[in-house]
Amino acid sequence: MRNGFCHTYPEPTYITQNIHLVPAIMKDNLESNDKSRNIQRDCGDLMTPDATRSLLRHLVATLAYRSAKVLRDVPPGFAQFSIGPTTRTPVQILAHLADLMAWGLRAAQGEYLWRADGTDNWDTELHRFFDGLAELDRTLASDAPLGHPPEMLIQGPLADAFTHVGQLALLRGAAGAPIRPESYARAQIVAGRVGIDQAPPGREFDGDASARK
Repeated sequence: MRNGFCHTYPEPTYITQNIHLVPAIMKDNLESNDKSRNIQRDCGDLMTPDATRSLLRHLVATLAYRSAKVLRDVPPGFAQFSIGPTTRTPVQILAHLADLMAWGLRAAQGEYLWRADGTDNWDTELHRFFDGLAELDRTLASDAPLGHPPEMLIQGPLADAFTHVGQLALLRGAAGAPIRPESYARAQIVAGRVGIDQAPPGREFDGDASARK
């Protein structure tokens, strides 16, 4: 494994059995089978420090795109919408998202410090969240060395933030203001575009893509 991202994979071969193609992984040292060989998927040139930072910036831009869709045009009273006494309200989730971005920024700059700075004001937390995204992106785009490994930034603040954006999307549906599903793989997501203003959706659709028909 190299740079935390690259692996060595044995090349799969295929055998025919009862008209089904069955993948069979052959051992490296079977010299009698000239199809069996080990392929080194060497990402040494691909996942350079610059490429790693580019990937992190794309993750940040993806977070911005998805969160902007959920946070735009929320219905009146949505900030305090509640589905039960043991769940966060939308404004509490948004405040946590802003705290996550502040944590991620400090971690990228070399400080490991969590601090809860949230309020119950929707506009305040909206600006704090997107300002934090922008600051994190600027740090990643700079020449300053990362203060913590990229894996920590991914599995900590970034992955957690994606989870909470999904929670906000569910709460919008419960509040009667669902967002339309979208093919996010086709979205125009660009590193550095980390504000609430994003490109129009590439392909939205109605219904549940995973619903069996």
